[in-house]
Amino acid sequence: MIKITFLPDKKNIKVNKGTTILEALESVGININVPCGGKGICGKCKILINKGITTATPIEEELLSGEEIKKGFRLACQTKIFEDTAIEIPSEIRLDFKRVFSSNLKGDINRIKNNFSLGTNLKKVFLDLKKPSLDDQRSDWGRIKDGLSSKKIENVSNLKISVEILKKIP
Repeated sequence: MIKITFLPDKKNIKVNKGTTILEALESVGININVPCGGKGICGKCKILINKGITTATPIEEELLSGEEIKKGFRLACQTKIFEDTAIEIPSEIRLDFKRVFSSNLKGDINRIKNNFSLGTNLKKVFLDLKKPSLDDQRSDWGRIKDGLSSKKIENVSNLKISVEILKKIP
C-alpha cells in the first residue's frame, strides 16, 4: 500500500499502487473540478506533487507546459501513484460543498419546516445537444450548461456536477 498526503488538508490515505490521484481524492471526500469527467481532455484537474514526482504521461505533456511539469504539476485524472506521495490541491480547482445540517439534525429540520416551504426545486428539462467536433470542443458539462441557459434556466453558472455523474454522460 502507498501513502498519500493531501495538502493543505493534511489528510492521509493508503491506496494500492497504480491508483490515480483523482480516485484517491474521491475516496477521502476531496472534490475537485473535473469538467471532462476524468478523461484527460480538459487539463483542469492540475495538482502539485511535492514528494514522489512521477513521469508525466503523454496527455500531461500535451496539456501542461514544460515549466509546469518541471515544477511538479500533474493532472489528477492521469497520474497514477507508485510510491509514497505528498500532493498539494490548489484552491482554484476545489469544489467545496458546505454542510447543510449540523450534528443536531432534528433541530435543523424543525427550523427549516417552521421557516420555509419544502417544495421541490427540481425541474425536468430536455436538451438536444450537438456532438463535439473540431469546431466546437466544449466539455460535456459546458454543453449542458449552455443548453440550460438557452432554455432560460436561472443560475446555471452556480450549478455543480460530480465526477460520477459526468462519467455517466453518453
